[in-house]
Amino acid sequence: MAIKTFTTGEVLTAADTNAYLGNGMAQYVTGTTFSNVASVTLLSCFNSTYDNYHLSFNVYGNSSASNYCYFQLGVGSTPTTTGYYSKGMWFDIGNAATFAYVNSDGRTTGMSLGPIGFASAGEGSYDVDVHYPFVSRNTRMSGHGSGLYAGVYYTGVTTAGLQTGTTSFDSIKLIPVTGTMYGTIDVYGYRKA
Repeated sequence: MAIKTFTTGEVLTAADTNAYLGNGMAQYVTGTTFSNVASVTLLSCFNSTYDNYHLSFNVYGNSSASNYCYFQLGVGSTPTTTGYYSKGMWFDIGNAATFAYVNSDGRTTGMSLGPIGFASAGEGSYDVDVHYPFVSRNTRMSGHGSGLYAGVYYTGVTTAGLQTGTTSFDSIKLIPVTGTMYGTIDVYGYRKA
């Protein structure tokens, strides 16, 4: 890539910053806020501009029921519900001396995230990297976060997954295991060198 030089008095614009100073960094693609829904689909979040993406989820449920969530990759508004191998593992912050393993969610219908908070009692927050969702090859995912489950705070949530199809995906659908949810999703693309 050619390096652009600026002369004294020349104005540096936002376009110049994005094009020349942002290489290798995550660029905002799209996002959404949702309230009291049983699922939410975010369309047109993957495209040929990026190979790798960062997804940021902040989610809480509408009751004190034990709950966790997962997401599915899709084409438009149609999610893919098979071909997943994923696992989320949660560690107990209440037992900080040992960080005992306490729960997990193995999923073949989507990519597991982990526990989500109760209304007015914490959130489930997850940062997930998704690799090659728009390319016709296996899509890989790994991430981490923290959340609230069954009235107990957890930390050290680790999740990883694989979608074995070769579909070119352009959307995601976030789903709680039970009830409805509130929150936000933000998607960033990692710039290519």
